[in-house]
Amino acid sequence: MLIWLSGLGAKRRGRGACQYRTKLSKVDSVLVHRKVSRWQRMRQSVITACRLLCGDVYRAVFITLTYREGVEWEPGHIRDFRNALHHWCKRRGVKLKSVWVLETTLRGRPHYHALIFLPRALSLPKPDNRGWWPHGMSKIETARNPVGYMAGYMGKGGQTAFTAPKGARICGASGLSAEERDEKSWWMKPRWVREVFGITDRPAKVQGGYLARATGEFLRSPWKLVLRGPKWEWCEFARVDWFGLPGWGASTIPSAASFDCVGRLIP
Repeated sequence: MLIWLSGLGAKRRGRGACQYRTKLSKVDSVLVHRKVSRWQRMRQSVITACRLLCGDVYRAVFITLTYREGVEWEPGHIRDFRNALHHWCKRRGVKLKSVWVLETTLRGRPHYHALIFLPRALSLPKPDNRGWWPHGMSKIETARNPVGYMAGYMGKGGQTAFTAPKGARICGASGLSAEERDEKSWWMKPRWVREVFGITDRPAKVQGGYLARATGEFLRSPWKLVLRGPKWEWCEFARVDWFGLPGWGASTIPSAASFDCVGRLIP
C-alpha cells in the first residue's frame, strides 16, 4: 500500500501544536513531496514557537511587512528588520521574542508576517515610519490569540513552499531558551522518533536514524529510500524490518562513539 504524505487531514494534537497523523504502521511505503514537506515543517515550527513564547506578562503584536511596486525581494531585508528591532528592544532592556514567516500572494509577490512578544507597558512604533522597513508599508495589530492567529496564516499559505524566492528562508524564531529550543526541536522530529525519545533525550538526526545526545542511544529508521524524482522533488520510502534481516540484531546497533561530529557513521 502506497500513501502520499501531505497537509490534508491534519489533526490538532495537544495545546497549540499541530501534528500530521497518518496510520503509517499499516502502509508499506510513503511518497513525500519535498516542498509539501517543507511547508509542513514550517507550520509545525512556527506554531510551536508561538506556543512557547507567549506568556502572561507579554502581549503579542502582529506585524505585516509588504513590498511596494517596483521593489524586489532580497534575502537581507528581513535580517535588517530583525536587527533594527533587536537594537530597539535592547535599548529598553527587553529580550526580543519573535516569530516570522514569509508568505507569497497568488501573483508570487512575497511579504512577511511577524509576531513580536513585548511587555504590556511597551508600545511598538511602525517599522516603515522608523526606517526599519524602507521597502514598502507596514501594519501593526494586537493579536489576542497569537497561536491561532499564526495558525490561520499557516493554513492558507501552503503555496509559499512552491512560490517562495529561490534561497529564501520561509520562517524563523528568536528569544527561545535552551529548554524551549529542545522542545521545539523535539516536535519537529518524526512521530516514530517522538514515540521512543523524550524531549530531554535531545534526539538528533544521524546517518541511518536518530541519536539521543543525552543518553547515546541510537534509533534506526524504519524507512529506506527506494526511489526519488528529478532534483529530489519527491521521494518514495519503503518500510524495512531491519532486525528481521540476516546479520541484524541488538549487537549491531551503533553506539554514540560510532558517529563523528556531524553525525556520519564511522566505518
